[in-house]
Amino acid sequence: MTPLHQANHVFSFLQRAINFQDGVVIKLALFPAFVVEYVSNFNFWKTITEGVSTRDWMMPFVVSGISLLVYLLVFAFDFYTGMRASKKEAADKGILKGWVESGKLWSSVIKFAMVNLVMFILCSFAFIFALMDSIFYSVWMWLIPFFFIGVIRFDLHSINENHFRATGSRFSFLSFIDSALKSVNEKIFKKIS
Repeated sequence: MTPLHQANHVFSFLQRAINFQDGVVIKLALFPAFVVEYVSNFNFWKTITEGVSTRDWMMPFVVSGISLLVYLLVFAFDFYTGMRASKKEAADKGILKGWVESGKLWSSVIKFAMVNLVMFILCSFAFIFALMDSIFYSVWMWLIPFFFIGVIRFDLHSINENHFRATGSRFSFLSFIDSALKSVNEKIFKKIS
């Protein structure tokens, strides 16, 4: 498929999305656009952050941004290894070369969207508690990196599984991390019960 052919597919998709049910997509996008325009007004930010240190109200965005960047790197590598494993499995079944057949492809897109949704919620609550000068601010600030550590841990496990499906071997470093975290989880649950 040539780049021009791919571009035609993209523009065709955008045209169908815009024209879908008499432009419902555009109508739904108008309200968030007006909200973003109002919120981006400098006086709005100056008003709501008055009396709060810049460090306190910026920190949720900084921590979320850095965590998201690290997650994006791990997610991209997970996606790559998953595609590689699916191509190998499709080739083993005798399906067309380069063809990908995977039931997990859409689940990875949904997982990425859900991780971003949870990150947005955690960041929003941390920001709100910063504006309120609440004691819960630090709790929500710690939840952001701990959430991403958990999500990244699952993606590292997925990378190891995908590598095994593609090559028949596992990454020794990731296997060590999996076994270490499994033993820590067992000890925690043993102390709880």
